[in-house]
Amino acid sequence: GAIDTIDRSRMEEDVTSLIDQFGICQRIQRTPIPPSYTLQLRLMLLAYCLTLPAALVEPHGWINLIMVLLVSASLLGIEEIGVQLENPFQHTVNDINLTAISVTIERDLRALAQLPTADAADGLPSTRR
Repeated sequence: GAIDTIDRSRMEEDVTSLIDQFGICQRIQRTPIPPSYTLQLRLMLLAYCLTLPAALVEPHGWINLIMVLLVSASLLGIEEIGVQLENPFQHTVNDINLTAISVTIERDLRALAQLPTADAADGLPSTRR
């Protein structure tokens, strides 16, 4: 059936909003963290981790070593997470699964429009409803 004027207007607003959101995602992807910031952060982390044993003035033997290793591993791990989060739209394990989100949205839209669904593998319409 035909789409009335009010529904058409709402659909156009939704498409415009979707395009705007896509633009925001592109800006996130194309705006890397400046290398000088990353270098400074890594140097400060390294300096902290190397001077941490001197800060633990009480000689507790192996406990000091374990504390230094735990704190260093934690801080360096957080820094690595930041590096991975810099680009959330790659196709790695830790990134947002945009394909699954897109397939779900497409299926929902096709169900609303009563169109045949497409197979995720080949993109061709299937007979499933």
